[in-house]
Amino acid sequence: MTSSVNPMSRPLLHPTCAPWLCLKTLLQFTTACVWLVLMTIPSVASTPPLIHPIKGKLLLEDGDLELNFSKKNNPTVVVFLSAKCPCSHSHMVELKALRSENPSFDFVAVHSNSDETLEESKSYFNSLNLNIPVIQDDTAAIANQFSALKTPHAYLLNSAGKIVYQGGVSNSNNFQTSTKHFLRDAISDLKSGQKVRTPRGRTLGCMIKRTHQ
Repeated sequence: MTSSVNPMSRPLLHPTCAPWLCLKTLLQFTTACVWLVLMTIPSVASTPPLIHPIKGKLLLEDGDLELNFSKKNNPTVVVFLSAKCPCSHSHMVELKALRSENPSFDFVAVHSNSDETLEESKSYFNSLNLNIPVIQDDTAAIANQFSALKTPHAYLLNSAGKIVYQGGVSNSNNFQTSTKHFLRDAISDLKSGQKVRTPRGRTLGCMIKRTHQ
């Protein structure tokens, strides 16, 4: 004898499977929500544009120098230098060459070391015939703004004021023995419209001595 079963009386899913289906659906929904949230968060690796301009008193001449990145169109190299550090001194030839080879870029040097007197700093930078203006950063405000640690510590900013490279000028504390020229390569990439291949390089040199240290 054949019995008929009302199909509406059957469960749509086996009772033991329904909870797993709910869990799978919940996980998929949660993953989608997390992805949407992550898409709205800026990349950690990217560095936002500087909000405040660089402004300071010139070391070797009268007057102040101000770089307002919200208004400027030229890419800019900012490099922190020392009057006594041999690591900083060995890279001066490269920095002067980069300045001469890239007239469409702005270059500015910053001197923030509190253990180097104004007199010895003026004497040293004057002796270099440096083709880069030097800002005297007495309170290390500019060094703090960039989180600069050593000399030389270089930063390359694009025309929008975003830091696209930061770190050493090269991969050595003595430029003559260096095998990688980070700053030169970053400038070349920026000039050619490419993404900077190495956005960070190891900074080798003497620690910047701040006034509170």
